[in-house]
Amino acid sequence: MLKNEIEKIEQFVYQILKFHKTLDENQPFIVKDVIKYLEEIYKTTLPVPYINFLMDIIENYFSINLNRPNRMINFLGLI
Repeated sequence: MLKNEIEKIEQFVYQILKFHKTLDENQPFIVKDVIKYLEEIYKTTLPVPYINFLMDIIENYFSINLNRPNRMINFLGLI
């Protein structure tokens, strides 16, 4: 069961990285846009805390700066 969850995380992380490559260098990385992107691919909605967890993995494990605005701006963008 743990192996399956790790594989799902890996798939989501690589899709987020793929999304990140489509952005311009100075374009902010908005959670709302990531959620829409993943909805189109997987036909499911992931909760915002899970998306933030995945983005933390990308930034810490892969040492990639996603150019995310602070969390309050992201939250206000979801409303």
